[in-house]
Amino acid sequence: MSAKFRGISFILIFMFMSQWLIFDEVHATVGDSSWVTIDASVLSSASKDLNNYINYEITNNSKTQFYIKNGTYNLSDSIIINKPGIKIYGESNAGTILNQINAGAKTIAISEHDIEISNLYIDGSVGKEVIHAQNGLSVHDVLIKDCKIYGSNTNSAIAFYGLDDGNRSYGNSIQNNEIHSTVINSATKHEAISYYFQEGGIITGNDIYGSDLYAYHCYNLNLNNNSIQNSNEEPGIKVNLSADNITINNNNIKNTTEAGISIVVDSGVNTTYSGINVKNNTIDTTQYIGIEINNVSGGIISNNKVNKSHDVGINVSKSNNIVIEDNTLDNSQKGGIKVILSGNNVKVRNNTISNTHDSGIAVVGDSADNNTYTGIEVMNNSVDNTNYFGIEINNSDGGIITGNNISNIDYYGVYLLKSKNLIVENNRILNSYKNLSHPWAAGTEASIYLDSKVSNSSIGNNYLNNTNTCPSGILISNSTDNSNNIVNGNLVLGNFVQAINPPISDSNGNSIAYVKPSNLNATATDNSIRLSWDPVGSTTDTAIKYEVEIDGNSTWINVNNVTTYLHNGLNRGETHSYKVRVNNFGEYSYISQKTDDFLAPILTVGDYTEDSIEIRWNAETGQNYEVQVNGNTTTTVVGAINFYKKLGLSSDTTYKFKVRIVGQSQWSNEVTQKTKALIPVIVVPPTTPPAVITTPPAVITTPPAVVTTPSSATTKRKKKHKAFVEITVDEYKKILYKENLIYDYEEKKLKRIIEYSFKYQSHYYLKKIKDGKVIEDEEFKVDLVPEDLFSEQEIRNALIGKNDNIDTIIVRDFSNPPNSNEKNDLSQYSEEKESILTIKNNNTEVETIETYRKDIKNLER
Repeated sequence: MSAKFRGISFILIFMFMSQWLIFDEVHATVGDSSWVTIDASVLSSASKDLNNYINYEITNNSKTQFYIKNGTYNLSDSIIINKPGIKIYGESNAGTILNQINAGAKTIAISEHDIEISNLYIDGSVGKEVIHAQNGLSVHDVLIKDCKIYGSNTNSAIAFYGLDDGNRSYGNSIQNNEIHSTVINSATKHEAISYYFQEGGIITGNDIYGSDLYAYHCYNLNLNNNSIQNSNEEPGIKVNLSADNITINNNNIKNTTEAGISIVVDSGVNTTYSGINVKNNTIDTTQYIGIEINNVSGGIISNNKVNKSHDVGINVSKSNNIVIEDNTLDNSQKGGIKVILSGNNVKVRNNTISNTHDSGIAVVGDSADNNTYTGIEVMNNSVDNTNYFGIEINNSDGGIITGNNISNIDYYGVYLLKSKNLIVENNRILNSYKNLSHPWAAGTEASIYLDSKVSNSSIGNNYLNNTNTCPSGILISNSTDNSNNIVNGNLVLGNFVQAINPPISDSNGNSIAYVKPSNLNATATDNSIRLSWDPVGSTTDTAIKYEVEIDGNSTWINVNNVTTYLHNGLNRGETHSYKVRVNNFGEYSYISQKTDDFLAPILTVGDYTEDSIEIRWNAETGQNYEVQVNGNTTTTVVGAINFYKKLGLSSDTTYKFKVRIVGQSQWSNEVTQKTKALIPVIVVPPTTPPAVITTPPAVITTPPAVVTTPSSATTKRKKKHKAFVEITVDEYKKILYKENLIYDYEEKKLKRIIEYSFKYQSHYYLKKIKDGKVIEDEEFKVDLVPEDLFSEQEIRNALIGKNDNIDTIIVRDFSNPPNSNEKNDLSQYSEEKESILTIKNNNTEVETIETYRKDIKNLER
């Protein structure tokens, strides 16, 4: 076995043994001298009961580890653990039974550190606390685990008491125990677990029946994965006074006579918690609030499920910087979420609330509260079936209420009071104010209600839809202290008597504007006009219906939820006006349109080349026409003609054309045409002497080493003889021009545009080939000096000629005029079709064709 493998094996064995020592020491044997094994025979021999035997061994024999085998053991007094490092394990928590028979005694009293009590069944119902740990800083790192504990009716089952002088106990844990504790004396109100003045403890995995878990003056505490049922007199979990950095996570709490989870400061105590996290808890059937916190600065309440709370599902008061998100609240006898008398920066978002007997969400002060709270956000919540308001806001400055879905509300979907600078937007409110027979305040029935002292707020882009009748969609009460609010862009549908009340802007500065279709357009033919507009909401929402009025006749045509309308059967040259609105509420959009005086032109394609396309149409006398290319909104006005030639196009490219009379709506049919592909041009270097070359000159098949230098239209460049390159006709023409000439299509001639870069005289000889046969050859001379410009016709005749139907143009460049043998020896002409991207000048200068192309582009720009 290798050393590495032996090392790994040792580590694995060590890990296994460590776990065995920690968790399975209950299986220690009598022969293990470090453990004192206890059974009935041992106690009989010692003539002692269990508590006296263990106390004697700790005090007189310095024993620290006790293993109690299954059996029933009566205790006459307390097991006193007053030395560190004591461990007491039972063989099983079903069979190792400890009965306290002394009504005045604790079962186990701990006053030292590093203590473990595990795997016992302890019945302390007759005595006081079953496990009592108290001695300030001396009590730390105590672990109570895997026990089944029955507490008394008057005392806590497990109690850890630190000191209120800064000497808190720390590192103590209560894990995976089953605890039964039914307190019947309401005056004492003791708990299943009492945890006082502790720091850094863990209470996890416990099943608690009949009582609660109480943490008092604790820090950095984790209360996780506990199950608490039938808590009597107190909340399932209660954290009280100066409790910072508390995590309450994944607990299951059911049937409490108080709150499910309570994190509170007693009345009159001026202190604030921080770092409170209440997450992923399930709370079912409480006789008070599901989750309550107060006096917290910095806390998160998230992903909890609260069902059947007899009061509010979640209640937050006198707190700042709180996030309440992703909770599910159902069947609360009062509200779903209530934030009351709280400070700033409270976020209520992404919660699901249903079946409440009060407001779904309320962020409020009270009647005597004249404070205003800032940073309030109520966003993306779902509120359904409440017997009061959907969302209620008062005493807020600058709050945001947006993205909420509110449905089936007895009274107002959104209620606002004593607030300013609110943004209430993009909320969806369905079937609000169901309870018309018993209105909250007669004459104020609405989906959104601004009660009084609401100012400088924006109510916009909300969706309101009622199947039941409701007097108003949005109502601003006639109180004079509702001022400078903006109501705009709200979509009010269904059975509302009035969309917005007041219907127009008022003297208090409240601005009222209705939603209306936007981007209303009209297109005409000679006998019809088609309207189109943008949808104001979902295109699948059948509750949205549009209406069209024609020529002010006061008859509104319902076109349902489509966003177009065709008015046909008209005559040429008629003008009609149109109004379009949403349902029968709100403002309308207006447009007028004239039918065309003439029929649309019929468009055809004429001649086309590699860089131009000509179109033609039937023209009306005296009418100017405009041409559209490829759907571009910028058109070209061509005048009172019946043709147009588009120049400067790319070769082998498809273009689309339409034409119409200027000032008319109707376009012609659209035609499509592709330009011709470019004819390749091959330039062959001169050979001297010609008799030596019997085969086509060597063609550069791989790019040689290329030296490139920056180039521009004004760069001076000397051309060398014996150049070889294959390029397009268009590129070749530009090289011949030496970037100094352009063709002016308006004046039909070449123009010199910059100084010549160099002077060079050369002879060219061309052969044009069709189907492998020479169909035309021609010699020409180009003398590129400023005083001797060559004409357009010379270039076209030389390169193209009158016959465009050719396969290839082959060009031979001679340093001097060619002799007859050179001219007619076809072996001197290259017919290579591969693209060669270099110009090589007899090892003296190398340039790439890309350099020419870049220069040409720079020139054209």
